[in-house]
Amino acid sequence: PEMFKQGRVNVIPDMESASTESKQQKRQELRQALAEGAFGPPGGPDHTRAYLEIFRFPHLGRMGQYGGTDGVTARQENGKMAMGAQAAMIPLFPWYDDAIHLQIHQDYMKSPEFLELDPMIQQEFMLHWREHFIRVQEQLAAQAAAEAQQQDAGSGAAGAEPAAAPAA
Repeated sequence: PEMFKQGRVNVIPDMESASTESKQQKRQELRQALAEGAFGPPGGPDHTRAYLEIFRFPHLGRMGQYGGTDGVTARQENGKMAMGAQAAMIPLFPWYDDAIHLQIHQDYMKSPEFLELDPMIQQEFMLHWREHFIRVQEQLAAQAAAEAQQQDAGSGAAGAEPAAAPAA
């Protein structure tokens, strides 16, 4: 068909139907591996990604992928930029989870598909990635300043030097 004339099609076979173990057995093995911390700290992003990538079950749907709604949005942004959209035309709303966007964009930018894109399109990806990076850095700086201010306020009351007694 015409869709195969240019580019590439990535296919990931679903071997579950050929597996000799049941879904129940596979889930039990997964629970054991998760309990032992085989995929990082439970609840962390690496832990969740490993769960979904390694032990994926058919038809989890896009919302089951890493990043939830922010992940879906970031993947859509990847598609738009790969088709030639300029980074400046893709909005960065304050309610976006920039850390998730960074991870999704970065994962795509590490892929062989990214390397095959036109250098101008790659540049747009880098500009968009940089905007998310700057926002994450600003958020971290604001958080550090707020924590420092809290520590200063807390130590000022508790750690104040007692007034010197008047000399006799």
